[in-house]
Amino acid sequence: MKSLSFIGAGYVGLCNGVGFASLGYKVTVVDIDEEKVRMINSGVPPIQERGLKDLLNKVLEEDAFEATTDLKLSLIHISEPTRPLYISYAVFCLK
Repeated sequence: MKSLSFIGAGYVGLCNGVGFASLGYKVTVVDIDEEKVRMINSGVPPIQERGLKDLLNKVLEEDAFEATTDLKLSLIHISEPTRPLYISYAVFCLK
């Protein structure tokens, strides 16, 4: 099973994470809000979006989705080949 992770469990991270989990990916969503993570893992989305609660519960039952506050290090590397010298950016997210 392919895996993905999303940083942030708001509208973008949670909805996309649940969507990808429903397509067969193993998804981990990371957020700093412990209450939000607890709600998500218990099947209660902290946001209102049609169909999200049912789909969230489905992917949780399938063990295809989890939310956590445990992020040690995340490295995001973005290359810009359109720039001279191929400038690259790296963003470190440390807990």
